[in-house]
Amino acid sequence: MPYAVKQRIPLPTHPNRLEVSEEGRTPFLTVKTPRDKDHPDYREGALDSRPRIDLERLGNHEK
Repeated sequence: MPYAVKQRIPLPTHPNRLEVSEEGRTPFLTVKTPRDKDHPDYREGALDSRPRIDLERLGNHEK
């Protein structure tokens, strides 16, 4: 089965890893923050994040 891009999601700088919840319906990303002070998105004290992608909200939810 060929894969196809269904929708693009704007992400913060440095998306790193994609994981799926145990039930297989909710993807999570790991997003690294820039560590180089010269990087345009650098913020002092910023932490890495783990955003959840709401597929239902995107309209890609299978019923």
